[in-house]
Formats: sequence, C-alpha cells, structure tokens
Amino acid sequence: MRFPAERRSVEAMAVSSKKVQNIVMATESIRLPGELIVKVNEAAAKEGISPEELVQDAVEARLSRDEWRKALDFGERNSRSRGLKPEDVETEIAAARADRFR
Repeated sequence: MRFPAERRSVEAMAVSSKKVQNIVMATESIRLPGELIVKVNEAAAKEGISPEELVQDAVEARLSRDEWRKALDFGERNSRSRGLKPEDVETEIAAARADRFR
C-alpha cells in the first residue's frame, strides 16, 4: 500500500491474526508519519521484502540492541562493584569457564 508523502500519519487497522511459518502473527495498529511510510516502502522494495518485514526487522534489531545494552550495563556495574579493571577481563573469563567445566 502506498501513501502520499504529504499525509501526516497513517493508521493500519488491526483486523486479525495469521499463522506464518508456524508462528502466530498478531496484527497491531501503529501510526507513522507519512514521510516515514514512504521511506519504509522504498527501502522494502529495494531489498525485495514487504514493508511489514522491514519494520519487524527494525523492531527486532532495536530490542536486541537494548538487551545488549542491559547486559553491558550489568557487566560494568558488576566489575565496578568487584573492583575489576579491563586487564582483569581475560583472567575472569578463564576462571568462569573453568568453573563451568568442574
């Protein structure tokens, strides 16, 4: 579906759920600026995928990046509380791996 660039927002209506590759896909209503819809459609066409797939990939990438940020923040807090320095990393990794195989 193409939307004119001058349109300020677009609402996709939630109508159903569908099963794709054994995964239940829910339909949700979201609003995006018209200019962004145009960019999504163009990028999806360039990559040979649907706009929905492009948006799904972008959301998954953002969520994944957020999970990495949480893990890195945890590591920083943990190392600070234990008084570890960057040069201690290799020793700590080796010790943790050795503990796993005991």
